[in-house]
Amino acid sequence: MSTSDGARSRGLQLGAGLLLLINALDVTTSLIPYWIDTKYQVPPRSAWEWLGQLALLGVAVLWLGRLAPRIARALLALPIPRAPLMVCGAFVAVELVHVALRYERYPFSPVAMFSDAQVDAPQTWRQPALLLEGPNGSDWFSFQREGDRSFARYFSDLDYKGSAALRMYRDTPAVQALVAREVARHGLPPPKPVYVEYRTSDGQVVSIEPRTPEASFMDEQAARGSEP
Repeated sequence: MSTSDGARSRGLQLGAGLLLLINALDVTTSLIPYWIDTKYQVPPRSAWEWLGQLALLGVAVLWLGRLAPRIARALLALPIPRAPLMVCGAFVAVELVHVALRYERYPFSPVAMFSDAQVDAPQTWRQPALLLEGPNGSDWFSFQREGDRSFARYFSDLDYKGSAALRMYRDTPAVQALVAREVARHGLPPPKPVYVEYRTSDGQVVSIEPRTPEASFMDEQAARGSEP
């Protein structure tokens, strides 16, 4: 077999594996009813669709059975003591079951910020922000964005820890002066401290009100939530 034929064969196997994995996840996540299903209108599947998906699931199980010895040998060859390997393997296995069944329970599958546990979200949310007004319109100054050099617009030497510290004390004169100096290099005036209220459904801004920088940001954060 030539190199090109081998690469083509591996590509086909990878594509088939991804197809079987996606089909398996679609089937397993549909087995147990979940309250979030009431929030979406999913078209019902016909008997032929279920039959086709179950057939592909059977193929996936047979394929995984053939690969199981190879996977076991690879895991046992890892430079990890047998006892920790068994404990970690059991935890990962439970995690995979939770993902497959779309079943979130702490301490397994702690989805945290990606969780759908927030069921009674308010229609609007009000929180502190910094408003930049320039010749091209208004924009928000985000400490979180400035903490990532790939997305930063004004700070070039700030990491996520520094941005978190600046965000925590952003109403202090020292931080205000630092931010004003950096945005001034881009020809912009100092950002204005404001309260912004937006719709939680689509993020559309409802109102913007000025706020006093003397207020403690930590108190505001605890009462209104964190910066978007």
